[in-house]
Amino acid sequence: MTALAAALWAMPVLAANGAGTAKTAVLGPVAMLNTAPLDFGGIAPASGGTVTIDAQTGARTAVGVVLAGGTPSNARFISTGTPNRTVTIALSPVPIIISNGANTMSINQIRVSVNGGGPQPVGPDANLGASGVINYAVGGRLTVAAAQADGLYTGTFTLTMDYQ
Repeated sequence: MTALAAALWAMPVLAANGAGTAKTAVLGPVAMLNTAPLDFGGIAPASGGTVTIDAQTGARTAVGVVLAGGTPSNARFISTGTPNRTVTIALSPVPIIISNGANTMSINQIRVSVNGGGPQPVGPDANLGASGVINYAVGGRLTVAAAQADGLYTGTFTLTMDYQ
């Protein structure tokens, strides 16, 4: 190597170092417990129509259907997770089909109430707050045919909560 090449090789390169940080937040698991079913109670189809359960209050109303007792209620869920984190909720797509053998009815409108607030479409963001708890209530509108076959109709739906 020549003396000039050796001198260039030995010269320090102009460089700088900077420190960076890395971080993450480990969130606790989310949990959801269904504490009451969405129950439209007993009904008798008159001319066919709808039965609605209010998401916030659980009150039942009907159009074209005679209300016939039972224990109507909004579905209720208690959800827990990491305090002060935002979550979104999603529900099974509508219509939600309930059936008795080959006979079916559809729940074609769903509303939710978050922590007792007014009914709203599914999908709002909510904050778990300092306690890490959210209460959801679910109501809906059931369509009943004029000649709906008698029997006990049941079905399922899924409410999902995810961290934002």
